[in-house]
Amino acid sequence: FPELGRLTLTNVAFTSNSAVEGGAVYIDAMEAGPGDIFGVTFTNCIFRDNAADRGGAAFLATEWTVPPGTVTDTVSIRFTNCIFRENAAVQGGGVFITNGEPDEGILPLFLTNCIFWENAADLGGGLFITDRELDEELPALRLTNCTFSGNGATTRGGAIYVGKGIGPGEGWLEVTNSILWGDAADEIYLEDGVGLPLVTYSDVQGGYDGEGNIDLDPRYVEPDSGDLHLQSDSPCIDAGDN
Repeated sequence: FPELGRLTLTNVAFTSNSAVEGGAVYIDAMEAGPGDIFGVTFTNCIFRDNAADRGGAAFLATEWTVPPGTVTDTVSIRFTNCIFRENAAVQGGGVFITNGEPDEGILPLFLTNCIFWENAADLGGGLFITDRELDEELPALRLTNCTFSGNGATTRGGAIYVGKGIGPGEGWLEVTNSILWGDAADEIYLEDGVGLPLVTYSDVQGGYDGEGNIDLDPRYVEPDSGDLHLQSDSPCIDAGDN
């Protein structure tokens, strides 16, 4: 992403790509500054069978020089209604997220209505997150109505692995109305000393402290084939906070 500005990608399939960082997508926001527009939006996109050392589908370096608290729709990275499936990496089978330099500002990242299925890594089958800071007004990373299932990590963090440089404050990551179930290793793994995510109204296998959270089989239609629709008797139906 060599130039500042706004980029919107809709109904795009990223398939069978490879790189050292970001098998399909590499975004580095470090050149953004006061007054710049830096908005990247992916809508209805599929990331499948991509591979990298870090970030099988996407590598997001979100360091920026705009002070915290100045977030707008044109200064953020957003994935909406996207599917990450069968991607692979050493760290972050689906997506690798880093702030680069923890003493700089942070570009907010929003994942909404996204599915992570059958991604694989040593650390963080779905997501690997490191060097994220707190924003004064918004969480640095927000996951809403997302589903993680069938992702695998050979070491830790089947769905989400949170590494160094996080916190110690709470709420830098918000997970809301989401399902994390059936991922190998642990659903959410935090390295020692990192700030705690705020997880609410979500179904997390093994349980997770937070308002409205449950630990019940979500009753997917056919998880082995990637059909993560909910059956009519799913405990997740009408259990979210809208």
